[in-house]
Amino acid sequence: MASILGIQLLLLATLTKAEDVNPESNANSWLGGLEKADVNSEEVQRAVEYAVGYHNQVHDNDAYIDAVVKVVSAEQQTVAGMKYNFVLEMGRTICTKVEPNFDNCPLNEQPGQEQRKLCSFEVYDVPWEHKMSMLSYNCQNA
Repeated sequence: MASILGIQLLLLATLTKAEDVNPESNANSWLGGLEKADVNSEEVQRAVEYAVGYHNQVHDNDAYIDAVVKVVSAEQQTVAGMKYNFVLEMGRTICTKVEPNFDNCPLNEQPGQEQRKLCSFEVYDVPWEHKMSMLSYNCQNA
């Protein structure tokens, strides 16, 4: 029992010293806490694309594809892989779900057709296994 307590105290002292060495660092990032995600990074972009694809597959009541209007927030957490939390403003495009290519789908700007939504996504990525999954998903009209 005493050895376990000693190991815990040693770990606590090490973590405290690491924060003292670089007080500018975000201790949460290497301890598995949430941190702001770089929306320009390849990994985050891949997770956003997954979330948007998931949304467009699940959102069956609309014949049109939705696209990201704006990234409202993006966070990441190191777990056994990476967990991403996104809030995305989504908008209806002029492309239907039956079209073969969605790469250049402009937003529908016609009055009454914009249909903006705020969607929150929790995406889990295990890159070394090439697996991505949706942990939670919710959209509300904006």
